[in-house]
Amino acid sequence: MMQSKGKAICLAVMLTVMLPVIAAAQPAVPVWGEWNQDQTVTGCIEIQSGDTLTIAEGVTVSFDPAGKLIVRSGGTLDVNPVAMGCPSQILPVVFTRVGTVGGWEGIVVENGGTLAMRYADVMWANDTGLKLMSGATVGTLDHVNFSNCSGSAGGAVLTEVALTITNSTIVQNSAGLYGGGIEVVGATLTLQDVWLEGNS
Repeated sequence: MMQSKGKAICLAVMLTVMLPVIAAAQPAVPVWGEWNQDQTVTGCIEIQSGDTLTIAEGVTVSFDPAGKLIVRSGGTLDVNPVAMGCPSQILPVVFTRVGTVGGWEGIVVENGGTLAMRYADVMWANDTGLKLMSGATVGTLDHVNFSNCSGSAGGAVLTEVALTITNSTIVQNSAGLYGGGIEVVGATLTLQDVWLEGNS
């Protein structure tokens, strides 16, 4: 404070404070309807309550490194619903990464979400290929192949759900904690004609 002619003059000092910039997570983009051609997904997408996403035979869904598919409570993911005929002639739905390096964040089915999946390949996820959370509704996974996925559980993690997997392969997955094939947490898992190899 300076004194001038008996009056107080205040000097204002402006300070510039540099604060770290924290990037907020982008909100998930709602999806529904039918996908009958290849898709490239950037970031997180979600199937909301009351909505169904159907993915047709032969479609490839490629995810960028932040890509994830979440089935919310009341939502349904239906993969290859009309696959019929000779298994060797049915084209799988492929869930994979964009390009040849890196990964994506996998498929998550939350409590109250529903998954029907047949003739599908889940590949190159780096935060576990498929996470079935407690309370998820899942039919039989038939002709579903998990390969080259990594993360805490590798190919898939089942938490307090009942699941049957038939005519499928679970190969070359790796996990940071409990082996790379399938992690079962309070769940009931039935395997029929399933090949497991090279998981670590």
